[in-house]
Amino acid sequence: MSDGWKPVGVRSEGMDWPLPGSKKWPDFSLWRRIGEVHLPHPHYSNQIHRLDIYEIDNEGSSIRFAFGEVSASAYAFYVPAEAA
Repeated sequence: MSDGWKPVGVRSEGMDWPLPGSKKWPDFSLWRRIGEVHLPHPHYSNQIHRLDIYEIDNEGSSIRFAFGEVSASAYAFYVPAEAA
């Protein structure tokens, strides 16, 4: 865990969506960017990356997560620690 965020995983586009609610990635137009955070790569803690914080609506509730590219076509996902 880092700065109140818990890693969920690293995914490439086309892989299953790592957050609850669906296995399919939601349409990017539904993502609301609400900030940014600097977090380590989930597998290489010495690499710090800037990730954007987003919210999306899912079946009547909001999901907040941090997301960003950590290597070529590989994206890290984090969720707030209290949501994990």
